[in-house]
Amino acid sequence: MATFNGTDWTFADFSGEDGYKYAENWDQFWDDVIAEMDDRRTELGASKLDVAGDGSAVTVMPTGGTTAQSLAALFGRVVYLEAMGAVGNGIANDRPAFAAALARIQAMGGGRIVGKHGATYRLDYTSGALTTLATLTDCRGVHFDMPGSTIQVDRTFTGSEYFDLIRLAGCYFVDIDIGHIIGAVQPRTEQYQRGWRSFYLYGTATSGGCQHVRSRFKQTGGINTLFIWRDPTDPASYNSRYIDVDIEAIGVGYGLNLASAGSNVTGRVRCDGCWRSFIAYGVEDIDLDISDKNHTSHSCKMGANTTPAILRNVRINYLSEDRTVDEAGGFCVDFELRSDTPILLENIDVTITCKDAGYAQRGGFFGLRKTLADGTVDTTARGHIVRNVKVRGIIDGVQDVAAWSWAPNVVEVCKGWGTGDYVDNIEVGPFVVTGNTGSVIYVDAATIRSGLHLHDIRTVGSVTVAGTLPPMSQVARVTDKNGTIGWQAAAPALLPDGSASAPAVAFSADTNTGLYRLGSDKLGLATGGAVRTVIDSAGALIQGHTTGLSIGAGGGQSPQVQTHGTGFNTGIGSCRWDAASVFGAQLTLAHSRGAIGTHGALVNGDECGCIWFTASDGTTFMPAADIRGWIDGTPSAGYMPGMLVFGTTATGGGSPVERLRISGDGTMTHRNNGTTIVNASSHLCLRAYTFATLPSASPAQQNIAISDRGNRPAWSTGSAWIWADGTTVS
Repeated sequence: MATFNGTDWTFADFSGEDGYKYAENWDQFWDDVIAEMDDRRTELGASKLDVAGDGSAVTVMPTGGTTAQSLAALFGRVVYLEAMGAVGNGIANDRPAFAAALARIQAMGGGRIVGKHGATYRLDYTSGALTTLATLTDCRGVHFDMPGSTIQVDRTFTGSEYFDLIRLAGCYFVDIDIGHIIGAVQPRTEQYQRGWRSFYLYGTATSGGCQHVRSRFKQTGGINTLFIWRDPTDPASYNSRYIDVDIEAIGVGYGLNLASAGSNVTGRVRCDGCWRSFIAYGVEDIDLDISDKNHTSHSCKMGANTTPAILRNVRINYLSEDRTVDEAGGFCVDFELRSDTPILLENIDVTITCKDAGYAQRGGFFGLRKTLADGTVDTTARGHIVRNVKVRGIIDGVQDVAAWSWAPNVVEVCKGWGTGDYVDNIEVGPFVVTGNTGSVIYVDAATIRSGLHLHDIRTVGSVTVAGTLPPMSQVARVTDKNGTIGWQAAAPALLPDGSASAPAVAFSADTNTGLYRLGSDKLGLATGGAVRTVIDSAGALIQGHTTGLSIGAGGGQSPQVQTHGTGFNTGIGSCRWDAASVFGAQLTLAHSRGAIGTHGALVNGDECGCIWFTASDGTTFMPAADIRGWIDGTPSAGYMPGMLVFGTTATGGGSPVERLRISGDGTMTHRNNGTTIVNASSHLCLRAYTFATLPSASPAQQNIAISDRGNRPAWSTGSAWIWADGTTVS
């Protein structure tokens, strides 16, 4: 019973109980339908119940006056290989039946081919032309439902003959679930020359490339498992996308071949004794786990030869086992740029694990290379852009390095490249390499413009970095046969000058805050688009202004730390926050006679430090007063006698003159004439004169001592000097 509610078909099961909804339960519903119909097939007869796929004998009448729908149209468009005449015993030729089943799928615009569990469908190609079984074009929903079946390709291939078993052109939602596709295995060096490609995917003008393809199968023999193609010289040709693979390839030329096509490709490829495990040109968004046993050195090869030439967003997790042969040459994982026009290679992430790594006469385990047609290094400037490449791994058991015909590089990055390419941000490590001590991790730093990082590398061989490290680079925690390589100096980063509103070094969330070049040998720090601090060519730190100012007459001096402003907050503050201490913040001025960072004892009369008080005279800052600290005696270890001297500038003067001195013993003297006004015992002292040298008695109320009159004190009245009893000094 089937009813249509306006949006979905609902079907009752054969017991009339729980229903199924087309949009949600189609697969489960169809499995139940097929199982029930198979049980009743003999009873009803094939003429009355056709489950071969055409639905001619059975229709379902929906309610509501909708036109009758065929069983094939409603119930999954299923084609049974046996219903098309296939035998599946591995002896009979099932090639015509298979071709007829595919033709039925094409006629319906999609559908499901069902094979029996345990059946072997032999495709006889022993004679006649090597023709494709079928080309499915612009189909929607193609399902090879054969997880327990085997397809046997029967042909002895010679020369360079090959063909495509099944072609898919512009098909969407393809599910390839086949137990095993098997045929003759060619010698390893000839696997790429002859055989068959099981599935060849490409695009059409109607649908573009194939999309949403899921493949699960094992293949023995042949050239390709999946071959996905578009014209590399035609940007308008159609790319296949959203490919998910789980492929096991044995003795196949290419485990997975993305020939200038394929994006959003995920899954895993397992190879044993294959010529190549994976090859890709001009692809994007690749995320694959690849394992390879008994393989050639050039196992996983990627490049870019499309127009435009792009290879980006590639993650490869590569496992190599029993690498014992080397017919091909090259590297296990090889990014090879071979183009006269610029190529974009970016966002590459590779992890390599090699067990029983073996040897390779013409290459190592990872290569980032630019080559000519003959495979040699291309030193011509091509304008390639290579950025954001990471490689790491474990390479265990490298052997026979001395026998390699190429340089014994287990990892080789940018060797011999010209300077006309743009290479940035290359990261090598962590890496562990065991085995032969002649192995080399080689990086040509001369071709990398910035950001080379080598870290956490331990190798029995050597680590070679050719050229000078570029800006923003580092080498850390690297140990090779020659010892530990520490940090290495890198060339300076070259940036534009920038400005206060657009600093050269800024932040993505705050683009007007950062560092910029203010002028020749001057560095500016900006916040909010305004300059706040400057470091000038002399190393002075200037706050609130762009230029350091000199202080004092005759050119004066320019302090190394300056702060400028218009408010009370212009200055330098020091705060101490400590509830457990009675002491506050401090200002320290220090002097040593030694070189920078070295102590050298001062001597008597040396100045410790000085505080100047200056004011502008309209042209420059002139000193009005100062406070100086001096050494007052002979210093010794742990003992430093000192004094303070206070100076002021008189009217008409150009610099401060000493007015008051406090000596190390506490004696206070006035001016620089040695007159003590308070002695070390804290006694007040008077300046002494002889009767013959008495100074003027004006102004009044001066107090002196007269040494040749018994040091008697005398006072001035404004016109004469008098004794304490009021009599005139005489």
